[in-house]
Amino acid sequence: MNMNILSFATADALTLAALFGLSGAIHLAGPAVLQRAYERWGFPGKFYRIAGTIHLLAALFLTSPITRVWGVALGGVVSFAAAVVLLSHGRYRSSIPAMMIMVALVPAILAGPL
Repeated sequence: MNMNILSFATADALTLAALFGLSGAIHLAGPAVLQRAYERWGFPGKFYRIAGTIHLLAALFLTSPITRVWGVALGGVVSFAAAVVLLSHGRYRSSIPAMMIMVALVPAILAGPL
């Protein structure tokens, strides 16, 4: 595989790992605005902690080429679910980052073990 493509894919995967890690940390911190959003959308109390843990797992898996396929799969599911929830609650602009992450996960899979 071309080294430029591999380098881009690896940088993409590590950038996504950082984003999922940051999101996981924010979710686990549980700011009031996030808790209210989850409550307003009908999620059980403290669900934001489960979401944060899943985000951190996706970040962890994305950092290693051996587990990257699992990170892409988990990140894709999380991003898809976030986009669906946001769209179903009329938060169209807010769903754009989740959709962009789904697109960015595609090249990240190329940085897995070859």
